[in-house]
Amino acid sequence: MAFVKFTISMLDLKQSALQIFRETLAAIDIPATMRRKLAREDSRIHLGGAMLDLAPFERICAVAIGKASVAMSCGLTELLSPDFRAEGIVVTPSLAKSVPSGFRAIIAGHPVPNEGSFAAGRAIVGDNLCGSRQALY
Repeated sequence: MAFVKFTISMLDLKQSALQIFRETLAAIDIPATMRRKLAREDSRIHLGGAMLDLAPFERICAVAIGKASVAMSCGLTELLSPDFRAEGIVVTPSLAKSVPSGFRAIIAGHPVPNEGSFAAGRAIVGDNLCGSRQALY
Protein backbone atom coordinates (compact mmCIF):
# COMPACT_ATOMS: atom_id res chain seq x y z
CA MET A 1 0.00 0.00 0.00
CA ALA A 2 1.48 3.33 -1.07
CA PHE A 3 1.07 6.49 0.94
CA VAL A 4 1.25 9.96 -0.49
CA LYS A 5 2.74 12.50 1.83
CA PHE A 6 1.31 16.00 1.65
CA THR A 7 3.35 18.79 3.07
CA ILE A 8 1.53 22.00 3.71
CA SER A 9 3.36 24.66 5.59
CA MET A 10 1.74 26.79 8.26
CA LEU A 11 2.33 29.79 5.99
CA ASP A 12 0.33 28.11 3.21
CA LEU A 13 -2.51 27.37 5.64
CA LYS A 14 -2.48 30.95 6.93
CA GLN A 15 -2.53 32.34 3.38
CA SER A 16 -5.41 30.02 2.45
CA ALA A 17 -7.39 31.04 5.54
CA LEU A 18 -6.82 34.73 4.78
CA GLN A 19 -7.94 34.23 1.18
CA ILE A 20 -11.12 32.45 2.30
CA PHE A 21 -11.82 35.23 4.83
CA ARG A 22 -11.30 38.01 2.26
CA GLU A 23 -13.50 36.27 -0.31
CA THR A 24 -16.23 35.75 2.30
CA LEU A 25 -16.06 39.37 3.43
CA ALA A 26 -16.23 40.54 -0.19
CA ALA A 27 -19.34 38.40 -0.75
CA ILE A 28 -21.21 39.98 2.17
CA ASP A 29 -23.30 42.94 1.08
CA ILE A 30 -22.71 45.29 4.03
CA PRO A 31 -24.76 48.21 2.62
CA ALA A 32 -27.76 45.87 2.13
CA THR A 33 -27.34 44.56 5.67
CA MET A 34 -27.29 48.13 6.99
CA ARG A 35 -30.49 48.94 5.10
CA ARG A 36 -32.14 45.94 6.79
CA LYS A 37 -30.83 46.82 10.26
CA LEU A 38 -31.32 50.60 10.04
CA ALA A 39 -34.76 51.09 8.55
CA ARG A 40 -35.36 54.70 7.52
CA GLU A 41 -38.75 56.37 7.41
CA ASP A 42 -38.59 60.04 6.40
CA SER A 43 -36.22 61.67 8.89
CA ARG A 44 -36.35 58.76 11.35
CA ILE A 45 -34.02 55.81 11.59
CA HIS A 46 -35.25 52.69 13.36
CA LEU A 47 -32.71 50.40 14.98
CA GLY A 48 -34.31 47.45 16.67
CA GLY A 49 -36.84 48.96 19.07
CA ALA A 50 -35.19 52.39 19.15
CA MET A 51 -35.94 55.38 16.93
CA LEU A 52 -33.76 58.40 16.20
CA ASP A 53 -35.15 61.45 14.43
CA LEU A 54 -32.39 63.09 12.39
CA ALA A 55 -34.36 66.26 11.57
CA PRO A 56 -33.08 68.35 14.51
CA PHE A 57 -29.41 67.66 13.73
CA GLU A 58 -27.31 70.09 11.70
CA ARG A 59 -24.60 67.49 11.16
CA ILE A 60 -24.49 63.70 11.27
CA CYS A 61 -21.12 62.37 12.38
CA ALA A 62 -20.34 58.68 12.14
CA VAL A 63 -17.40 56.49 13.09
CA ALA A 64 -16.91 53.12 11.40
CA ILE A 65 -14.18 50.79 12.65
CA GLY A 66 -12.83 47.53 11.25
CA LYS A 67 -12.46 45.56 8.06
CA ALA A 68 -16.01 46.39 6.96
CA SER A 69 -15.78 50.07 7.95
CA VAL A 70 -15.68 51.41 4.39
CA ALA A 71 -18.69 49.31 3.41
CA MET A 72 -20.53 50.41 6.57
CA SER A 73 -19.89 54.09 5.84
CA CYS A 74 -21.06 53.55 2.25
CA GLY A 75 -24.20 51.81 3.54
CA LEU A 76 -24.96 54.67 5.92
CA THR A 77 -24.39 57.22 3.17
CA GLU A 78 -26.78 55.35 0.85
CA LEU A 79 -29.36 55.03 3.62
CA LEU A 80 -29.33 58.75 4.41
CA SER A 81 -29.15 60.00 0.83
CA PRO A 82 -30.42 62.27 -0.60
CA ASP A 83 -32.04 64.00 2.41
CA PHE A 84 -29.17 63.78 4.87
CA ARG A 85 -25.39 63.76 4.61
CA ALA A 86 -23.08 61.99 7.05
CA GLU A 87 -19.45 62.78 7.68
CA GLY A 88 -16.89 61.20 9.93
CA ILE A 89 -14.03 58.78 10.22
CA VAL A 90 -13.40 55.32 8.82
CA VAL A 91 -10.79 53.32 10.74
CA THR A 92 -9.57 50.44 8.63
CA PRO A 93 -6.66 47.98 8.81
CA SER A 94 -5.75 48.49 5.14
CA LEU A 95 -5.79 51.17 2.47
CA ALA A 96 -9.35 52.25 1.74
CA LYS A 97 -10.25 52.54 -1.95
CA SER A 98 -13.60 54.30 -1.96
CA VAL A 99 -14.38 56.20 1.22
CA PRO A 100 -17.60 58.25 0.89
CA SER A 101 -17.34 62.00 0.53
CA GLY A 102 -17.10 63.65 3.93
CA PHE A 103 -15.36 60.68 5.55
CA ARG A 104 -11.67 60.53 6.39
CA ALA A 105 -9.90 57.15 6.35
CA ILE A 106 -7.28 56.27 8.93
CA ILE A 107 -5.26 53.06 8.65
CA ALA A 108 -4.85 51.47 12.07
CA GLY A 109 -3.16 48.34 13.37
CA HIS A 110 -5.04 45.23 14.40
CA PRO A 111 -4.77 43.24 16.58
CA VAL A 112 -1.70 45.12 17.80
CA PRO A 113 -2.27 48.89 17.96
CA ASN A 114 0.13 51.09 16.03
CA GLU A 115 0.53 54.83 15.57
CA GLY A 116 -2.47 54.80 13.20
CA SER A 117 -4.58 53.32 16.01
CA PHE A 118 -3.62 56.17 18.33
CA ALA A 119 -4.17 58.74 15.56
CA ALA A 120 -7.65 57.30 15.02
CA GLY A 121 -8.40 57.57 18.74
CA ARG A 122 -7.25 61.20 18.80
CA ALA A 123 -9.29 62.00 15.69
CA ILE A 124 -12.43 60.43 17.13
CA VAL A 125 -12.23 61.64 20.72
CA GLY A 126 -9.43 64.16 21.10
CA ASP A 127 -10.05 66.29 18.02
CA ASN A 128 -13.70 66.74 18.96
CA LEU A 129 -14.96 65.13 15.73
CA CYS A 130 -18.56 66.17 16.19
CA GLY A 131 -18.19 69.07 18.57
CA SER A 132 -20.96 68.92 21.11
CA ARG A 133 -23.16 67.00 18.69
CA GLN A 134 -24.16 63.35 18.76
CA ALA A 135 -22.06 60.79 16.93
CA LEU A 136 -23.08 57.41 15.50
CA TYR A 137 -20.66 54.55 16.25
